[in-house]
Amino acid sequence: TSPFGVLYSTILYSPGYKPSTVTYPSEPVVTSAIISPFLKILPSRERIDKVSFHRGRQVSLTRRLISAMFDLIVVALLGGLASTFLRIFHLDIPHFGAMVLFLYFSLVPMVFKGRTFGKFITKVLLQLS
Repeated sequence: TSPFGVLYSTILYSPGYKPSTVTYPSEPVVTSAIISPFLKILPSRERIDKVSFHRGRQVSLTRRLISAMFDLIVVALLGGLASTFLRIFHLDIPHFGAMVLFLYFSLVPMVFKGRTFGKFITKVLLQLS
């Protein structure tokens, strides 16, 4: 064992040690006099937990923007890939880009329980009703 452990056990278990003789008469009074004004000013633990829970349920603007950036990259890749296939087969679909956007942002969250690729990366969940 360490030297501190030996010293600690020697003090605790020495023959003259009596736990009932150790008292701290003025510390609780002084401590409560110092702390009580702060207890009136500072919020309670329940209030801190409530605010923290509420903030944890909200999504920050940064996470939303990062999610949108990833989603737009995926839409651009999917749209480019689909557009290439349409050119290969000589098909012309008017407003194809708008259709890709609509399908990605409407069908993908329905199929994947409220998540697109960007929302999955940033751990954001849409609540579908």
